[in-house]
Amino acid sequence: PLNGTQWLTTEDCCKWDGVGCKTQVGQNRVTSIRMHDTVGLAGTLPPELARLTYLQKLQMRRSDLSGTIPVGLATYLPDMKSLEIGRTRISGTLPADFYAFENLESLYLKRSEVSGTIDAAIGRLEELEFLDISKSKFSGTIPVEFASLTDLETFIIARNYFTGHFPDLLSVSDKMTEKLTECELSEPWDPEEEDDNDFYCPLPNLPPACGKRIYCVPAPSPSPSPPSPPSPPPGTLVPGAEHHSVSPGVIAGSVIGSIVGALLVVACIAGLYTYHQGLTVNKPLVKNMETGSLPDPSAQASTRDTVSINMNKDPKNMEE
Repeated sequence: PLNGTQWLTTEDCCKWDGVGCKTQVGQNRVTSIRMHDTVGLAGTLPPELARLTYLQKLQMRRSDLSGTIPVGLATYLPDMKSLEIGRTRISGTLPADFYAFENLESLYLKRSEVSGTIDAAIGRLEELEFLDISKSKFSGTIPVEFASLTDLETFIIARNYFTGHFPDLLSVSDKMTEKLTECELSEPWDPEEEDDNDFYCPLPNLPPACGKRIYCVPAPSPSPSPPSPPSPPPGTLVPGAEHHSVSPGVIAGSVIGSIVGALLVVACIAGLYTYHQGLTVNKPLVKNMETGSLPDPSAQASTRDTVSINMNKDPKNMEE
């Protein structure tokens, strides 16, 4: 593969076609890989690219590259300024650490298979000057953090699957208009092209470079809530609820049972009271039985008389 380019040979990689090096810390360091329109360039982007810690440009557009963008490139390649891997078959979503490319100036993913959403962390790429991700498979909404990209000169996102209300970027920062000269947010409808972005009307005030190349669609109406079922007429049995019905006979039986239970409780209390009174009257007899002697008949009679008299006294006399 890559015949005539010196790739995959034992020669110094800095002599390979498309590889640029600079002397760093007394050694040659790879700073750029430029392989545009290279016949036979296929395969995937290897994670080992992260070892080229001085790499600033990775430009491999118009090739048969496939696979996904490796995780870790942005973390280990902090000096990356240009990432151009569009017009390839690279797919997947942007890695979570992608927005660590804080020195990135050019991002070209046009006509790739990259999908997913653009995170609000896009605002970290404040050095970005050129952005073209058109005719890919991005979706979701456009984050308002794009307003932080005040150095942006080219902003092309047409022919994706973005939707929702386009953010009012100018209300966040009017500096976005100072350098922006080329802007394509959508394109005129073409039956031979794929679906385009569906931004909702009304559109906000846009940078002058964007105003002529954007179209909107009516926002979808909220889905109506399903109507509540009508209440059944009084006395109508609800299906599935028959086992909860209670007959009048059961109700009457429950009431009678409660009354009988209350009467039994009252009778028990009255019986206990009578039993207690009997024990009080016969205390002398019980005491003599415990000592083994018989009670004095006269004293017993006196006790009975006293009890009888006390029980028959008029309450008024008792108070006196």
